[in-house]
Amino acid sequence: MTKKTFFRTVSTIIAVLILLVILGICLSIFDSSADKVIYTTFKDVIPLCIAILASFLTYSFQKRLSFLQYMRGLWTQTVDAIQTVIQYTHGIDTTQKNYGNTLYKLSVVIDEVRGAFKNINESKCDGGLYPFEPIKEIFTLVTEINYGENFNSELSKEKRSQIFLLWQSMRKEFLKEFDRDCPTFGHSHWVDDEKLTITKGRPSTI
Repeated sequence: MTKKTFFRTVSTIIAVLILLVILGICLSIFDSSADKVIYTTFKDVIPLCIAILASFLTYSFQKRLSFLQYMRGLWTQTVDAIQTVIQYTHGIDTTQKNYGNTLYKLSVVIDEVRGAFKNINESKCDGGLYPFEPIKEIFTLVTEINYGENFNSELSKEKRSQIFLLWQSMRKEFLKEFDRDCPTFGHSHWVDDEKLTITKGRPSTI
């Protein structure tokens, strides 16, 4: 369950509970039936309503936790695939085996994403659009770099810059699915001048 769906579900459940409370108060005040039959019936039914809502809320939390666990595994796979691509673009090992392994890792990530997300605007009549297109573009760039004698170091350097840009744009949106928070005890000399630093320059976006 994505963050958007989870918050929408929880908000709906809370809204229903608030409405039940308001309805109960209104019935207790304005019920003019004999012995307040309507209000009494409402009180007898309300525990069942609350139990159903609580069960659905628990189910939603469980789905959200399962989704986050899956996403963390997918994140690890994606980072591993991207770093493998970056290493390949440096031309240290451009054999067909390493080339194939690089494309293999990207292919796995591409299909794992399909297991977590529906395509954008997907319907019964329309397959929709792949949710994280940059990873497919990176796959295409690697195929253009090629391998062995066809490997071009200058072209590879150019493609590496494009891969970095694609990864940064995808990573920004990908991480929005996680429930992240600022660290309680962070370490950055850009925030605290007393923190130890070795390099100087602008803050890194890596």
